[in-house]
Amino acid sequence: MNNSDKRLLFIVDDNVSYANMAGVYLSSNLPGIETKIFTTGEACLHAMNLNPFAVVLDYFLNTKFESARSEE
Repeated sequence: MNNSDKRLLFIVDDNVSYANMAGVYLSSNLPGIETKIFTTGEACLHAMNLNPFAVVLDYFLNTKFESARSEE
């Protein structure tokens, strides 16, 4: 399967270790998935033109970046 056949999934988490771990797990266990990681919701929103089929979003994004918008 080439990269153009893969479905894009965004992962948004301010903890880069968790985001990378989730990305590796999902890419390894779900054939045809390509992941892109963002540390803020704002950065993810700027890339929505890439048309991901799904977004995995950390609900408490402001644990590392206090100015990041969260559940408030």
